[in-house]
Amino acid sequence: MRESGQSLFELLIAVFVVGAVLISLVSLSTRSVSNNTYAENSSEAGRHSQKAMEWLRGERDTDWATFVSHGSTGRDIRYCINTLDWNRRRACADGELLNGEFQREVVFTVVDPSTKVEVEVLTFWTDPNGRHEAQISSVLTNWK
Repeated sequence: MRESGQSLFELLIAVFVVGAVLISLVSLSTRSVSNNTYAENSSEAGRHSQKAMEWLRGERDTDWATFVSHGSTGRDIRYCINTLDWNRRRACADGELLNGEFQREVVFTVVDPSTKVEVEVLTFWTDPNGRHEAQISSVLTNWK
C-alpha cells in the first residue's frame, strides 16, 4: 500500500529547482546592476570628453598661435587635462583622477601650423571588468 506525501527524492528535486531559479535571479540582478553602472560611467566619461573638446575649441578661438604652440608638427603630444589646463604635458598618472574616478587626456597633433590641428580627447575609467574609455576626435582649423 502506498502512503501519501512526498518522498525525499521529490523534496530534493524541488529544492534543486528552487535553488536554480534563485541563483538565476541573483545572477541576472548582479549583471543588471553592473550594466547600469557601466552605462552611467560611460555617459559621464562622454560628458567629460565633450567638455574638454569644447574647452579646446575655446582655446583655439582665443589665439591660434598659442593654441598651436602646445603641439609639434606631425608628432602626437599627450596632455593630462583633468583640470582643463596645459600644465601637464604628459599622460595622467594613476593617482590623478577627475571626480575620483576618471582620467582625461588629449592627444594633440599639429598637422599644419597655419591651418590644422588634430585633437583626440580620451576619458578613462576602471571598474571590476577592466579599463574603459570614451573618445572624441576632431580636426580643429584656423577658421578666423
